[in-house]
Amino acid sequence: MISIIGITDAGPAGLPAKVLDRIKSAEVLCGGERHLALFSEIKPKHSTGFERWPIKNNLAELIQYLKQEATRKQIVVLASGDPDFYGIGSYLSRHLPKEWIEIFPNVTTVQLAFARIKESWQDAVVVSVHGRPIDPIIEVVRRHPKVAVFTDPDHTPGVVAKALLAAGISKRRAVVCEHLDGVQERIVETTLEALPDQSFDPLNILILLDEKGGEEEEKSREQPSPVYPVSFSSPAFSVLGIPDTEFAAKKGLITRQEIRVISLAKLQLKEDSIVWDIGAGSGSLSIEASRIAREGKIYAVEKDEECIWHIRNNCAKFGITRVNLTEGWAPDACRDWPSPDAVFVGGSGGKMKEILDMIFSRLRPNGHLVLNLISLERLYEVMERLRTQGWIPEITQVSIARSREILDMTRLVPLDPVFIVSARNEKHGDIEMQGPGN
Repeated sequence: MISIIGITDAGPAGLPAKVLDRIKSAEVLCGGERHLALFSEIKPKHSTGFERWPIKNNLAELIQYLKQEATRKQIVVLASGDPDFYGIGSYLSRHLPKEWIEIFPNVTTVQLAFARIKESWQDAVVVSVHGRPIDPIIEVVRRHPKVAVFTDPDHTPGVVAKALLAAGISKRRAVVCEHLDGVQERIVETTLEALPDQSFDPLNILILLDEKGGEEEEKSREQPSPVYPVSFSSPAFSVLGIPDTEFAAKKGLITRQEIRVISLAKLQLKEDSIVWDIGAGSGSLSIEASRIAREGKIYAVEKDEECIWHIRNNCAKFGITRVNLTEGWAPDACRDWPSPDAVFVGGSGGKMKEILDMIFSRLRPNGHLVLNLISLERLYEVMERLRTQGWIPEITQVSIARSREILDMTRLVPLDPVFIVSARNEKHGDIEMQGPGN
């Protein structure tokens, strides 16, 4: 039996006698250097052959060791708090027979943090930037008034705060809790705005609380990035299909709301999708895609300088930081992008053949391609290229008419019809994966 035991910075004093006795009976004690140090004075019953096994960046080696020794030795693995909550417990359960494992959870860092600040946490959202990017948590913090963030030495509370402030999030109470339940415990209450100027011990958790209410948060969201000083209305939309009027756009260069929703549906995005937006126009599709692919990446290319300016403003308005924008011409501007799970083509700049050839070689197996076309000639060209490649395209023609008031009457005004062409890369074998991140 491998015992996975959750501990706090209180060390042995934070464990019941039964669990502490399990540690004393171990022949092998595994854990991070900090964990092992907390139990350096424990006298093991097996003084002969007793081994301390430090866990660093060697999890694969740990699994191999446990597979070899678990049937012969009594092994204890120390972990922080609840081993199954952002901990090593789930990792070991995936790689070892579950009947080998027994888990003894302790109170989590989150529980201790909210206990210290005397706040309930049943309605809190818990996220982590420990070894993970910050971008996916930005929208979580924007939408939720009570968030706990696990940090790391690179993604410190100050670094997290800078990213949130740059996305237009402000007026949050911030509490940093260090070394909870230990002799070095420290609680620092401050504000989100003050965090970047402060330093903290690497072992901490960040609590963010919106105590100003929804009205204040709405006002903060209306403030655009100082780099792009323009005034917008509130971007607080939680459903698909943001109205066209919410986007700044060059005349005619926006994917209309109804077309955008259908195109996004056909892209079949997942939370971690890598998305290309070719001919991004106003950036409306990239912005909505980033709200679906919260843990993915969005890459947009646009050749028009005015459109680039609008895209940046629109991203700033909606607090979107995960749109990687490139000014230039496709396909050349896309060569260094990671291979996509989904590609949307809103404009080709007359280089449709070259763009499609690149997509054929780069779109991941089972990835989705969606194009918006308005001319029959371009539709014919695209269909021929897709069929030559062996892809089976689907065409959806969308004709929209919107109501308009005329005196005391209402009439319908048609918009230009659009052909939405969609296809899936049905390859199941290896495909060329170019660009960074693969």
